[in-house]
Amino acid sequence: MKLLIQLPNSASTSKYPKSFPQPLNLSCLYSDGDILFDMALECYKQKKDEIFGIIDSYINKINNISGATEIIVNAGDYAPDAAYSEYFEYFLDNNKNNIKLIGSYAEIYKDKIEDKYKNVKCEKHDYRFPNYFAINHGIYPLVGGKIKASIRATYGCPRECAMCPVPIIHNKKYEFYDIGSIVLNISKLYNLGVRYITFIDDNLAVSPKFKRLLEEIKKLNLKGVKFHCQEGFEVSSIDKELCLLLKETKFDDIKIAFENIKPEFLKLIKKSYITPEVIYNSAEILRETKLDAKSFFLMGLDETEEDIFDNLKFFAEYGLKLRVNIIRDYNNDFSKQSEKKISEARFKQLKAFAYSVGFFNEMGINIFKGKEDLKKKGYILTDETIEGKTKFGFQTCRFETGVEFIYNKKIKENNGKSIRF
Repeated sequence: MKLLIQLPNSASTSKYPKSFPQPLNLSCLYSDGDILFDMALECYKQKKDEIFGIIDSYINKINNISGATEIIVNAGDYAPDAAYSEYFEYFLDNNKNNIKLIGSYAEIYKDKIEDKYKNVKCEKHDYRFPNYFAINHGIYPLVGGKIKASIRATYGCPRECAMCPVPIIHNKKYEFYDIGSIVLNISKLYNLGVRYITFIDDNLAVSPKFKRLLEEIKKLNLKGVKFHCQEGFEVSSIDKELCLLLKETKFDDIKIAFENIKPEFLKLIKKSYITPEVIYNSAEILRETKLDAKSFFLMGLDETEEDIFDNLKFFAEYGLKLRVNIIRDYNNDFSKQSEKKISEARFKQLKAFAYSVGFFNEMGINIFKGKEDLKKKGYILTDETIEGKTKFGFQTCRFETGVEFIYNKKIKENNGKSIRF
């Protein structure tokens, strides 16, 4: 009997039902009679202090279980999870049992972990073929009232982008699984009541097989099903046929990895394309097909503020929704070798402004056209006030940040119906 343990982490994948991690790595190792503890599920939406208490309670459970031939602990199904290691490290600091550690954190930091924890052995396993039917999908957070399942169609990624942990984890290997098997698993999950399916692949659209998979999914004609990919689609993969297939197969929350429009930046992170034409062409296709998608914007290297504003003006010109990231290091030092012309504190301010640009884009307002576009949307403007809807729940700060940029003034009052400077 194996004891299988899924650890929690604080990554965005653990916060939202669409991408909430189900224990796929552990399902590859599961056999009848094994015990699976999903700590991530119990920690869902819990406060930080409470999560540490939950980890302590599971360590006590582990100590009281007898008969386990081995204890296997999973620290991250997604490659970026390794950047959020606080809960992983807390568990390792307090667990005294001999364990085998798997997952993205173990793959990237193997030497550091085994040097620090003599009771921990980092192991590689073949995660390519999860046992989707070892997971009780009904106990996980629903997505819009729908039961969700996570699924894989690929292994690794053929690219070698310098800012990404995937080449380290998968040793630069890549495989697209048999399309018939993927479609069969989707059908089986549908028959179990699953109506929302998340692909957790690192670069799902890079292979032409992805379009063939979408064609086969379309033939299934599954009623009420939506699909989602946790990671972004490579911008060079975007064409009109793909966009239309994504719409026809009801793909949800689509993200496109534009990264950055500056060739010098793209060269530094070793993208497969370094010409702006690829990026502008993809943006035109998104506009033409009216595909509802977010755009990944990456910053944090050898950039000036002018470079960042050039990027934001591009995203504003095409009215693109934004998902903004600052580069992280994963056991490599490439970003440290680049001279940083902007401080970390200023990067965070610019990240907040970038989200404000994206928010205004979704309103149909180009923030760089300022008052002109605000007027077109029905706002009544004077030198000291803006009248119209001015509060937007948790995104009010993004609206206010944009307004302060447009007016170059600090807001004194926002009562929801008007802003006063």
